Amino acid sequence: MSHLIFVYGTLKGGHSREGALSDQRYIGVARTTDNYALFDLSGFPGLIHAKPEIASGRKIYGELYEVNDECIDKLDKIEGVAYEMYSRELINLEEINLFQLPVHNKTFQVLHRKTAEAYIYLRDISKYKECGVFWSSR
Repeated sequence: MSHLIFVYGTLKGGHSREGALSDQRYIGVARTTDNYALFDLSGFPGLIHAKPEIASGRKIYGELYEVNDECIDKLDKIEGVAYEMYSRELINLEEINLFQLPVHNKTFQVLHRKTAEAYIYLRDISKYKECGVFWSSR
């Protein structure tokens, strides 16, 4: 099965975990709708659902990849899904700039609906700073 995954941090090209996606298909860049906030968690970012009492909603920039089930399992481990650090959820995208077309029909359908899976941070972010619409380790 194919998944469309939106990455916004260490999994992006040029960052520490880009190798986890090296054998997967890069689709392009995307921007979420303004329902999310991005925090710098001291070396890696955390995407959350925006809540007025925590952070205003922003349009977050990231990269899209078409990945297989084996890669999703690997990413779930990297992101600590089993430890409830992140959860993989469907998010809404506002803009998609394709670099190349996906291979699988399911991915075409997801692109048409402007949704993708992403890792949502589940733990307390109160001691961290918001990092705007884009995260970089540099």
